[in-house]
Amino acid sequence: MLTGQIAILMSFEDAIAPLTVINTLTKGFEGTDKLVFTGSYLDGSLQDAQTTKKLASLPSRDVLLAKFMGSLLSPVSSLARFFDGAKQKIEETGKATVGDLATTA
Repeated sequence: MLTGQIAILMSFEDAIAPLTVINTLTKGFEGTDKLVFTGSYLDGSLQDAQTTKKLASLPSRDVLLAKFMGSLLSPVSSLARFFDGAKQKIEETGKATVGDLATTA
């Protein structure tokens, strides 16, 4: 697996981050001298080139956590916008409650 010129990447916190960085850098290379993944060693097991390439295309752990948190907060944000809109409508119409808005609709 390690014939020719090789590079070894190590990370002690995020196993995928170095692969992602190198994958991003290799997109800028042109020609036949392009950097190619031959394999990886993750969580005690040796991964082949195809699996390594798939892992390299994943976003980093921080990006995945941010997307996950955004999806969790989305319903809360929508609810907050609804309440803000209801408050503004109550103030505009001079009504006392949201129930009073429903009776005029």
